[in-house]
Amino acid sequence: MLNDGIKMKDPNKKTTIIPSEKEAIKFAVKNAVKCSLIILCSDVIPDALDLVKKFKEQEARGELNFTD
Repeated sequence: MLNDGIKMKDPNKKTTIIPSEKEAIKFAVKNAVKCSLIILCSDVIPDALDLVKKFKEQEARGELNFTD
């Protein structure tokens, strides 16, 4: 439904559909540009939160790098 709305507004806009919530979060974080805002809407809050905490810990240790 979200993709349909995007395509109605801009048919040429590139979108990526990732069925796995975990893989979608990983993709968003690993492809984020520095100072990006990532918004997550999750069906399974504890699992998504654990994954976000893991990325936050990696960022704090300097193990997670963002592109400029």
